[in-house]
Amino acid sequence: MITNANANHIQSIVDLGTNYYADSRFTRYGEYNAQQAFSFIKGAVIDPLRHIDVLVLDDVVEGFCVAHAGVQAWSSALMCNVSLLYVTPEHRGNGWESVFVERVEAWAKLHNMDEVLLGDYAMTPERTRLLTERMGYDTVGYIGAKRLNVETV
Repeated sequence: MITNANANHIQSIVDLGTNYYADSRFTRYGEYNAQQAFSFIKGAVIDPLRHIDVLVLDDVVEGFCVAHAGVQAWSSALMCNVSLLYVTPEHRGNGWESVFVERVEAWAKLHNMDEVLLGDYAMTPERTRLLTERMGYDTVGYIGAKRLNVETV
């Protein structure tokens, strides 16, 4: 079941974050920082401008989704950005990703946000594009990434 994350979920999300990180392109740039992840997830749980859900199956966190609200440069209206969405490999393809996105959309609507942005620059952009297009999202841009002031592995 997917539910709002609370303080009891923080460490499980941080632990699951190691899997997200291991599957991402970020492993080329350094080690997973569990303290930073804990601080980020804790902030997401208590910050009213962030929304975090967890997928819990048999009392085990098997996925998470973090979104945040922000003002637009051209409008006082808020927009929503899904910053992290992860489901363990054994539970992918069962519709959980769609449920996460639907819950984010409901949160964004509740807070009168104009738009939800959902993309992927870390793991599997093509799979994410297929999911978002199936859910009625338009592909609207491109993200480039360039590492600065860091050594690569």
